[in-house]
Amino acid sequence: MFISFKTKDGKIINADVDKKTFQIDGRWLSGRAINDIDSNELESITSGTWDVRTGARTNENITEIIK
Repeated sequence: MFISFKTKDGKIINADVDKKTFQIDGRWLSGRAINDIDSNELESITSGTWDVRTGARTNENITEIIK
């Protein structure tokens, strides 16, 4: 899985989740601390999956942040 943030000034910030997973209430979760990001400066969040053999993205979702 990949995640990246795009800021209003066009900067892309990699926010890929950690390989470690943990279970809470029967659900497997993973996460990553992202420091020094002002949520008011975010334009969009892109997430999806990729093929580990080819590096090609197999799914991509873009969420625009509207304020």
